[in-house]
Amino acid sequence: MTTTVTKNAQEAGAVADGSPLSSSPIWSLQEKFYSEQGIEAWRSEGIPTLVSTNAHVARVYGEAILAYAEDLGDALDFSEPLNVVELGSGTGKLGFLILKTIERLRPLYPSLAKLKFRYVMTDITERTIEWWLRHPPLTPFLEDGRLDFARWSDADGARIELRRSGLVLEEGSAKNPIVVVANYVLDSLAQDAFHVKGGIVHEARAVLRRDDDVVSTVAPEELEKTEVGFIDRKLEGPYYDEGDLDAVLGSYISMGDASVLFPVAALRALRALASLSGDRMLLLAADKGEAQASSFAGVWDWPLTLHGHCFSLMANLHAIGVWFEHRDGIAFQNPDPRDLFRLTSGILGDGGRPFTAVRRVMERTLEGFSFRDILPLAKAKVAGETEDAEGDIERALSVVKLSGYDPYVFSEVAGDIENGLDGLDEGDRLAIAAIARRVSENDYHLGDHLDLPFIVGRILYQISETDDALVLYKASLAESGEHEATWYNVGLCLECQEKKDEAIEAYERALAIKPGYELAQERLEDLRG
Repeated sequence: MTTTVTKNAQEAGAVADGSPLSSSPIWSLQEKFYSEQGIEAWRSEGIPTLVSTNAHVARVYGEAILAYAEDLGDALDFSEPLNVVELGSGTGKLGFLILKTIERLRPLYPSLAKLKFRYVMTDITERTIEWWLRHPPLTPFLEDGRLDFARWSDADGARIELRRSGLVLEEGSAKNPIVVVANYVLDSLAQDAFHVKGGIVHEARAVLRRDDDVVSTVAPEELEKTEVGFIDRKLEGPYYDEGDLDAVLGSYISMGDASVLFPVAALRALRALASLSGDRMLLLAADKGEAQASSFAGVWDWPLTLHGHCFSLMANLHAIGVWFEHRDGIAFQNPDPRDLFRLTSGILGDGGRPFTAVRRVMERTLEGFSFRDILPLAKAKVAGETEDAEGDIERALSVVKLSGYDPYVFSEVAGDIENGLDGLDEGDRLAIAAIARRVSENDYHLGDHLDLPFIVGRILYQISETDDALVLYKASLAESGEHEATWYNVGLCLECQEKKDEAIEAYERALAIKPGYELAQERLEDLRG
């Protein structure tokens, strides 16, 4: 749902002054929402996460981090870790998947054998950090020091207090360059708005209206009924009196007419984070935004996209790239006009290094498949429309591998895989089992509808991998709660292990949940003779 943004605030009798968009009270709603909701904000369907948090994106980021370290070579201090700081980590799933990627690919980089990586997940609310501390998939990384947590917002600037180690990252404290991961967070940080008319920059000052009245505050439940209007004010001289920000803003003057959302909070945060390591940084970010200057041509206003009681604006990824280039860095942008969720990356510092390995990763990523390309393939279920079960399973397995063994993608094609299992030889079954186990390793249960252990367990059982299937069914019971179908499948596995008494107990548990459950009743009667 989109809130209408009006252009006639002045004509409607709004206060003549307005305020900079970045100072509008609507931004306080963001912190309030996430602080109150904690992890529940991400379990709801209001905030889209699939396209931004998946195994494919994590694989790209993990490869880029390793490539960056390889490119730095002897510039690294191997006595200190390479810090990877993720902004607004939310569920922690992306960080988990990136850590899994680095763990799996690191043996391919023998020059980095002695380098320590420390991944720092951050969030603005203590509730989310407490949930991370209790979430089992993160425990191994936390215990061996590869993972740490911090409460941080863009207002904290160049100070990150690490929860586990007790260390404080501050200006100049990091001996190695820093990697910043910012996925689906830039569009939620405060932005300013500007119109360029005939090569002259005007600040678009925000005015909030509700029921035809100008308002100075907005409650979360009032956001849907609130309009944001803009009043243009011609600029006289530099706007920010911050050289890098004014230079980026000034780059739009040559367009003649333009409408620019300016990521002021994001750029200040990046500047502060770069200062942790002497302005040496790799940024890996993806967001709903625009990456080409031509996207801002013309004079128009900007819609807010609502996600329940919070919102987002399109991120100006182009400005992020211009900022890196202004500081003699390197910028990588996604040129595909079809993608609204775009990758942007940049490197600061270590001038003169070609960063060949990073460039290879970025070139392959930006010109190759994206998760946007993978999803239609995963959803193209054809098993019910054709009789080519063998072709369907081959397509399904290829999509899973292409996705980086993503659990959601696997769940989408699991039906096609099951339909194609009959008649496969032993080699094919072993290959399917290996793929299913790789997917299972990426499981990061959030208490949502996706019961991955059950889905993978069904497939493993059907190819006679009953021991692993039983482990997964028990994981399903622990993660998703008791269900008659799960206990029934536990019973089947126990029968294969010739554990008759335990199988009987499992079928009885299924019947206790659903009396008269026919499948369990039949097996129980058969076992009891």
